Amino acid sequence: MSREQAQEFLILQYKHMMIRETMYKEILKQEWKLDQDFASV
Repeated sequence: MSREQAQEFLILQYKHMMIRETMYKEILKQEWKLDQDFASV
């Protein structure tokens, strides 16, 4: 694997990691109902 290929691979891995982290945060917000207005409870 060349240096350029390794860099492209690592960039793609990082992008996938960021997408996965964002998805997990959104799922947890929904499950724990953190996105609701607490004044209305």
